[in-house]
Amino acid sequence: MQGTIKFYNSNDGYGFIFSADTNKDYYFNITEWKNEILPKAGQKVEFSEFKNEKGLNAKDIKLIKDCPKDEPNKNDDRITCPNCAKKIIPRMQFSDGEPYATLCPFCATEIEKFITEEKNMFSVSGLIIIIVMLVLGYTIGGIEFLVIILIFLVFIFLMLKAK
Repeated sequence: MQGTIKFYNSNDGYGFIFSADTNKDYYFNITEWKNEILPKAGQKVEFSEFKNEKGLNAKDIKLIKDCPKDEPNKNDDRITCPNCAKKIIPRMQFSDGEPYATLCPFCATEIEKFITEEKNMFSVSGLIIIIVMLVLGYTIGGIEFLVIILIFLVFIFLMLKAK
């Protein structure tokens, strides 16, 4: 079977081969690599497949064609972190059960933020309204104060419900 090396981690000695024939990824360990040079993304290889309890694996891997220096690997869907310049798959961060942002798993740089400005403005405007209502309630006093507090509590309830 033939394929292309999709990813190789030289520190840990493992990687994945993508086969266009089966449209699947095969795990491999460096002990199955039968070549003089180390594997790298984009190289064309020939291998035998086998299954174990963890999934599809490749063995007896032989290099067919080394990849050109400037040809990017088409199967590599990772992005480059703007801070540490490593190829990454960003990690999702959640806030109140909603996607908040994606982060680099190496340096924790924020890659993309999902919270909208409308939510931020609603929170800021809500706080301003609460402060104004409390100040008015304090200065007016009496039954009007109780009405202001009641409106305040209803507003807080609606804000919490909106989240």
